[in-house]
Amino acid sequence: MGSLGVSVSDVEINSNLQFYDKMKSADIDKVLIRSAVDLMSIETPNYQYGAARLIAENLRKEVFGQFDPIPLKDHVKKVTKLGFYHKDILDNYTDEELDIIDLFIDHRRDFDFTYVGIEQCSSKYLIKNRITGKILETPQIAYALIAATAFINYPKNTRMKYVKEFYDAISLHYISLPTPIMAGLRSMVKQYSSCVLINMDDSLPSITESITSIIKYIAQKAGIGVNAGALRAEGSPIRGGDAYHTGVVPFYRLIQSAVKSCSQGGVRGGSATLFYPMWHLEFDDMIVLKNNKGTEFNRVRQLDYSVQINGFLLKRLVNNENITFFSPSDVPGLYDAFFRDQAEFARLYEKYEKDSSIRKKSRPALEVFSELVTERTETGRIYIMFVDNVNIQSFMNEKTHPVQMSNLCTEIVLYNTPLRGLPTDEIALCTLSNINLGKITDTSTPALYKFMKKYGGLATRALDAILEYQEYPVYAAEYSNKKRRPLGIGVINYAYYLAKNGCKFSDGSGLELTDRTFEAFQYALIETSVELAKEFGECEFFSDTKYAQGIMPVDRYKKTVDELVPPVQRLDWDKLREDVITHGMRNSCISAIPPAECQKWDNTILLRDGSTINLHEICEMNGLNWQYIEELGIPTRLPLMKPLELPDDNRAYEIYYNGYSELVKLTFEDGSVYSFTPNHRLLVNRDGEEVWVYVRDLRADDYVIKR
Repeated sequence: MGSLGVSVSDVEINSNLQFYDKMKSADIDKVLIRSAVDLMSIETPNYQYGAARLIAENLRKEVFGQFDPIPLKDHVKKVTKLGFYHKDILDNYTDEELDIIDLFIDHRRDFDFTYVGIEQCSSKYLIKNRITGKILETPQIAYALIAATAFINYPKNTRMKYVKEFYDAISLHYISLPTPIMAGLRSMVKQYSSCVLINMDDSLPSITESITSIIKYIAQKAGIGVNAGALRAEGSPIRGGDAYHTGVVPFYRLIQSAVKSCSQGGVRGGSATLFYPMWHLEFDDMIVLKNNKGTEFNRVRQLDYSVQINGFLLKRLVNNENITFFSPSDVPGLYDAFFRDQAEFARLYEKYEKDSSIRKKSRPALEVFSELVTERTETGRIYIMFVDNVNIQSFMNEKTHPVQMSNLCTEIVLYNTPLRGLPTDEIALCTLSNINLGKITDTSTPALYKFMKKYGGLATRALDAILEYQEYPVYAAEYSNKKRRPLGIGVINYAYYLAKNGCKFSDGSGLELTDRTFEAFQYALIETSVELAKEFGECEFFSDTKYAQGIMPVDRYKKTVDELVPPVQRLDWDKLREDVITHGMRNSCISAIPPAECQKWDNTILLRDGSTINLHEICEMNGLNWQYIEELGIPTRLPLMKPLELPDDNRAYEIYYNGYSELVKLTFEDGSVYSFTPNHRLLVNRDGEEVWVYVRDLRADDYVIKR
């Protein structure tokens, strides 16, 4: 480790290692790894690489039984026999071909990880026996087999070329892959789409089919977007008045149970975002579903939500008017027009407002939007979907195929249909990857185009091949995915890319670079999809897209962007437009920017002595992945590899995490000020009795007992 600028002797001394007879080398490694982690600091950051190398060496011993890797074909046969690799690899690759792949695997790349990076890779992505915890492969073996499986159905005369190129791209981190592909491709699970978009209709058969589909996809590592905005409101008649409807909350709770029913193989917990329109009659109950007030009976906290609005509702806010709420079942045509035709929506909305026979209620728009902003701020994950703008910017023809929802993380918009038991029902899937902007060294337009064509083109080709290889647990998903073949290729390291080139996002200095970069990005992806259409044929439902009409991204962006960056087309979009019209595209959707960057979230723990420590910092020091922790849901216990030093010579060996909330400051009669989380309990005198009360439930007349 001397080449890393760290001291081997310091690691040994800090470990306080005491040898004993027949001590296992793996136990020695664990002690040394902990020691290197302890030495990690802002002043000595390179110990993260030292710790990572120790982990990589230990992985080799665990996987191969020795430091030197065994032949790839022997390893694949062994793990396949154990039931963890899919037999398709051995059925489709000969020993000679596996020997060729073995030659271009560079095992030294495992030593380039940071400590946090290899810990995340080991815990989340590598194939392992989740019962015993035994890891069955190294990162380089994983990358090689991911590449081999991605192109498993390619012609033998070309596939080895693509396997090598893809292996190099992902193992050198030019291309980043999502969890279902990283953890699944090569395993017994053959489902690699990250997000599933399910549209629930207002009927029990549709609700039942939607719940079943959610469970099937949650079990195979997918995130869920579910559109449940069409459900009728509480008190609505059923079967002409034979019964009345229980409202949306019981069904939303059913969705939550389905989402949390499977652990996703120990890789991450199930997650979903639920979409509904702001004008729904039960909005007042729906908007508070995620907050910490109320009871489990009237809250559905483990789902995320997206509130759908449009320009018409925004005008009501600007003009200080009211918003009227309806049950979708009471206002024929309104729900469909909300997505398909904004002029028709406005006409129907105003018509139904004037109809005294229709059940409705009304509130000032300012109150409604204020409540949305408050709940969004306090809970963190209530998104806002501008349905009119989404359909204008969408790749689909909104008049014939309007988009009604997005996915779990709301980065992609795909067409689907409500599930009605028809053979043409559609569940949309998004299959993702990212191009690492941090790897770009030349930002001239020719160089950017070359970079994007190489790596963006390779990602497009690989994901399209994966669509053909993967299996579909629900027919509606297979039908839609194979007819439309949507992909979601995005970017990572954008902030680093700007900083690396001396630009900032905040002051506008990075706008021209961003414009130039993403023009090359979009152009290369579309061009590659055209090339794939020439090779394998255009997607069957290509005519439903705006691309089929020759409408390119440079034609449909919001023109006010030109006020930020002068409109310059550096690449030949007219030629590309002609090629698209002539040959079509293999993929109806090609790009999406997923939430792959770091987020600033002040998860600060207040200690008794008044000092603070950030939960993200604790996670980094202990090799814990914060996103994974969030996905586990709350409450969660976090074991700490590096104990947290506390006042009075105390130490914490685990943290009990019960979610994020703003601190509440209380000022007492003696002038002292204390900060508490809303779920902190205080002993108070209330109505003459001493009772424990949560801070969030304090009353103005409570007397806090300080002892």
